[in-house]
Amino acid sequence: MSRSARPGAPTIGTIGFRVYLALMLALTVGVPVARALVLWGAGPAAVITTETPADVASGTAAAILICWMLSAAAGSHLGPARDTLPRLDLVHATPRARSQQLGRQVRAAFVLWSGIGAAAGLLVACAIGMHAGNSLLERADVMLVGALGGGAVGAGSGLAALVAQRSRTSMRRAVVACGAGAGVLIGGRIVVDRLADATLRGGANGDLAGAAVLVALAVSVLLGVLALPALLRSLDIDTLRAQAVRRLAVGTALLTADARAAQMHLAAPVRRGRNLRWRPRPRARARGARLIWLRDACGLVRTPMRVCGAVIALVLSGAAAGFAGAASVGPTGTMVFGASAALLAYAATATTARGLRAAAFGLDGPSLLPGSRGRLTGAHLVLPLGLAVACASVGGALAHGAGGAVSGAVTAGISVLASAVAAHQGPVPVRLLAPVQTPAGDAAGIVVLTWMWGAALVAAGSGAILAVIGTPSGATSWLETAAPLVTWGSLMLLALTGWLVHRVRSTRG
Repeated sequence: MSRSARPGAPTIGTIGFRVYLALMLALTVGVPVARALVLWGAGPAAVITTETPADVASGTAAAILICWMLSAAAGSHLGPARDTLPRLDLVHATPRARSQQLGRQVRAAFVLWSGIGAAAGLLVACAIGMHAGNSLLERADVMLVGALGGGAVGAGSGLAALVAQRSRTSMRRAVVACGAGAGVLIGGRIVVDRLADATLRGGANGDLAGAAVLVALAVSVLLGVLALPALLRSLDIDTLRAQAVRRLAVGTALLTADARAAQMHLAAPVRRGRNLRWRPRPRARARGARLIWLRDACGLVRTPMRVCGAVIALVLSGAAAGFAGAASVGPTGTMVFGASAALLAYAATATTARGLRAAAFGLDGPSLLPGSRGRLTGAHLVLPLGLAVACASVGGALAHGAGGAVSGAVTAGISVLASAVAAHQGPVPVRLLAPVQTPAGDAAGIVVLTWMWGAALVAAGSGAILAVIGTPSGATSWLETAAPLVTWGSLMLLALTGWLVHRVRSTRG
């Protein structure tokens, strides 16, 4: 049966009328509204441009692309197109269009993403206003432009996550495209500034390339919103079902306070390099700790993209720790930078310490290698600890010289030990599930959450304290700044080592 003979199918005349109606609406409504918005936003944009550095457009565009890259990387876990497993098995098997079946969930998710982006944009606009001497805080149009821009960035993050939900290939393409765009913007701006300094012309006037990229990003968000029905129709039911099964397993593990099982469900299996083996030379046998180091290194080689991401995160962690002691952002800002650096290194250790987590999971089983549990755990710690300290030292040195390198190294070491403590956590003890009566109600849930994320909270608190300690106050050399860092950092490392030894000895399978 032809398309025109099917009941309810649009005819050629109907399609032509729809196209004509869309064009007339665009010309009579869309163009005047767009012109009014451009003229209305020109004033606040000019004020923001005069009150901020010349390279703010490139930096903003790069930050937006990095946000979209992270959203695409987490698309299979946080994507907006989701539904329960029974509905996917029963309702979505009907011939009804998937854009209609998932429309309500996707709209709710986009409202949430846009709301988070609008709140972040409003905070950025307030920060710019305070930097300009509170003169911009009195202008409602500037605040509104910041909120609208943040909402658009949030919608773009939702679109990036939705594109990455389609398949692993789409996720890789989105991550590579956003990461390459951010790298080109940052690298291009650095090259332009260096060339301007080399030719004795000072800083570059204006940032036309960054402004053009911002306009292109805004247009891409608009086109992506218009293409939402097509994106939803391209989703595969098997992919959606696999994602729903994974979310259900992760939620069950979190409800039972088993963070280790949740991490195992979230971790993607190794798909490349599975046949990679370490073949020792004749008469050269690795024994003991050296064999563990080689096995852990082989595991890192099998996941090159994850390791590259972890290395970048560790370098950024060191840079944040070094910047916390170099910038004049006040005690609160210093603590925020220090805690962020520690949490970033803690998250990166999830990739570099896969061998340690695998060994911790089967610690009570029969060991294939000679040695005590403590020696095996210490051997598995060598590679992630050395990699974290080296990368964080490089990032800290780039941000604040030798003092920043010391701060980054100590913060990274504490984060790695905290991650090792979390790896030996096991299921929640039954005694913690008992009710805890307080004037505000039952606090058993807070106790369980604190137990689950205790290691991460300790890492964040230690990073914040080290950032405050490492702030130079009258110090004349980096040694005077590094001495208290090393002293207090060593005490924290000893405390975490004792906590890890206790966890290793008390681990039950």
